[in-house]
Amino acid sequence: MRPPCGEKCRLGCSQKIMDSERQEIFLNYWKLANLQLQREFITRHTDVIKPKYRYSSTQNFRNLNSAFYFQLNNNRIRVCKFFLRQHWISMTGQFGPHY
Repeated sequence: MRPPCGEKCRLGCSQKIMDSERQEIFLNYWKLANLQLQREFITRHTDVIKPKYRYSSTQNFRNLNSAFYFQLNNNRIRVCKFFLRQHWISMTGQFGPHY
């Protein structure tokens, strides 16, 4: 597992999620050992967010954004995309584990 997000992380992932919890998320993902199940894991922890503003005068609308969440101690905690990359979790499932 790679080091946690830095102090510049705007979501404060490293302050919200302890190292032991990060390790548990990491292990749970890689224990699935099946690309389809790993993709479902990502989908279960992802919500689509509509951009706050869309220009109506252009044909090119902004795409929808994704927000990533984990349920820890009955709290839904939002994490950044970098948090997933630290665990080598990719949206396409193409990364490999990094111990």
